[in-house]
Amino acid sequence: MLSRPTDRQVARLVGATNVVPGSVIESAGGWVVAETPIGELRFPGENPWGHELDIVLRPERLLVVGMGRETSRPRMAGTILAATIIDELRTGADHILIVRPDRARDNESLEVRVTDLAYQQHGLEGQSRCWLVLPEEAIHAMPRHAAQTG
Repeated sequence: MLSRPTDRQVARLVGATNVVPGSVIESAGGWVVAETPIGELRFPGENPWGHELDIVLRPERLLVVGMGRETSRPRMAGTILAATIIDELRTGADHILIVRPDRARDNESLEVRVTDLAYQQHGLEGQSRCWLVLPEEAIHAMPRHAAQTG
């Protein structure tokens, strides 16, 4: 239930801070492409619920890689979005980053949690520009019920 909640209410109850609405724009061969307020997301699955989804992105499963001088996309599996770190909070050995993808609508942003070691290894010290990596296993889609709102 923690990593694969059944609906938006359960997702919020178990601490999933990143829940974005999505509309399926492609579904074939076991893959779904959904248009969301943060851009297009591609993930494995079928679309048994129709075209409207809520998509959970667990903060601790997302990756952030500093751009530094290298602006070419990193070679990693998953959806990769150019983004800006707009806020940061250090909590002991971890960092909570608020990241806004470049193609985000309505100032949509995501919370990402990284360990201090990952923060250093991925060159995030003093960086505002970054790559936001959403590994396929970090994306969980669930049906959006008409009664649920923001």
